[in-house]
Amino acid sequence: MSRLGKSSRIFSIQKNILNILKIEIRQDFTFKNEISLLCKHKMCEIDRPIALHIHHSLDLDYYATALKKFDNNRTVIIFLMTPNGVKNKSYLLMIDFCL
Repeated sequence: MSRLGKSSRIFSIQKNILNILKIEIRQDFTFKNEISLLCKHKMCEIDRPIALHIHHSLDLDYYATALKKFDNNRTVIIFLMTPNGVKNKSYLLMIDFCL
């Protein structure tokens, strides 16, 4: 087998692996139907939302500084790894948010 043929096969295998990973990642990050149906109506009401992932190890000043870079009238959607993952819930007082 020529070197070119082997390289082509390796590239083909890598491409197939990437395609499989793309499919898996899309499935992992796609809302499940039972969640999607509940959220679609509310999401249509929100114009240009800001998605904010709160991490328990970052100071609230970090988020306040970041949010100041956006218009004040934008809705902030908060994402947490776990609802109990953030011990100090006072960040809810610094922004208008949508439940």
